[in-house]
Amino acid sequence: MDKDALLSYQPDYYKNSKVMEQINNTNSSELNLFNNRIDSVYNNLYIDTADSDTLARIEKELALTIATNYTTSYRISRIYSRLLGNANFTKSFIKSIADSYANADADVTVNSRDYSFTIKFTSVLGIPANLDDLKDFIEEYKPAYMAVIYEYSYLLLKDINTMTLSQIQSTSLNKFAGGA
Repeated sequence: MDKDALLSYQPDYYKNSKVMEQINNTNSSELNLFNNRIDSVYNNLYIDTADSDTLARIEKELALTIATNYTTSYRISRIYSRLLGNANFTKSFIKSIADSYANADADVTVNSRDYSFTIKFTSVLGIPANLDDLKDFIEEYKPAYMAVIYEYSYLLLKDINTMTLSQIQSTSLNKFAGGA
């Protein structure tokens, strides 16, 4: 709010007053600071729009390592994953956590005969950026008797040498699945 907007709420005889002009200058700057602070508080109510200090507080409350050296989107995905982690350990839970951590689609296959489950990343080539954090999270929450297998898609050097660029771009990721 500027000084002219404040002046419009006041009587007309204040328009020529130097004292009221100075008061309105001061009030407008204070009101702008106040409005900015209200916006900041409102934004910090939601994880997606929270600032770095609020993310650090949430990470501390969730017993996560405060990760100020990572990007904001990465920190937000870690927080969402931890919040989702308070659910039962089911196939859909594992999928939602894997999708959240990797920012990619993941398929989960449970093999109850072998007491294991497989997380296969289907929409990214190579190892997802947050795989180590996902592994730590899964190890913390999975039942102790279950094993976990991670599969991801990649292109082998011999496949790249024999393919044109357009073939590489159109290649189905599932054709080149590998295990970790």
